[in-house]
Amino acid sequence: VNTKKKRCTVSQSAGIVSTGSSVEHPNPPKPCDFIYGDNPNITFFFPNDGGAKILAEKYKLASISEYFRTELPKSDFSSGDRRSITDISFDTFNIFIKYVYGNQIDIYEDNYQQILYVATMFFVYDLIHLVMEFLLSFINVDNLIDHYEAIEKFNIKTLDDHIKTICITYPIKVLKDLAAKPLPSYKRILRMILEDPFLPCSEFDLYTAIVETMFSNIDQCEFDVEEKMRKELGNLIYLIRFP
Repeated sequence: VNTKKKRCTVSQSAGIVSTGSSVEHPNPPKPCDFIYGDNPNITFFFPNDGGAKILAEKYKLASISEYFRTELPKSDFSSGDRRSITDISFDTFNIFIKYVYGNQIDIYEDNYQQILYVATMFFVYDLIHLVMEFLLSFINVDNLIDHYEAIEKFNIKTLDDHIKTICITYPIKVLKDLAAKPLPSYKRILRMILEDPFLPCSEFDLYTAIVETMFSNIDQCEFDVEEKMRKELGNLIYLIRFP
């Protein structure tokens, strides 16, 4: 990364400043400022991260982001600018700026949500593509339920199609996992499965798995659970017979 000056390195999780040896502090120190490029003319301020700042160059941001091409007037590229960011952490935005300057980024299970959020917010299509590549290889039938709500909220067709393919290829496995780990949006998964006319399982196995899923996800404190279950299952049986 072409970083002109990095004032210090902070380990926020440990609450220490790395200066060759670990020195513990009673309170986490203020994160340090990072300066990128030879002529930074925009400052990103993070009030939720102790007032940390990241300085960068507008032309670099505009070269990779449709959002910044629109937001940063070309006539103003030489002047200073300051933007406050409250919905993205300092660490995540710093990873993004490193990508802008170095075109490299490490995407893994613990950070893909934050990276995808930044990429979609600023319309960085190359970065969105990289996250998609990771998720399409990472999300499978064994971890779908663990990550479903995290990725479903982005409403990206490529991801939605991948999820649907998993659901209709392994419907019983998905339903059993859904019964073991209830989700508020479980009906969306049920609908994806039930609306497919060619499922690789018997109607009996499908019905049994659905009943288990429904009992696990329904509010057991709700009045007249049996009546609600009869109505819900009646609708689902109709979908099984007439998808």
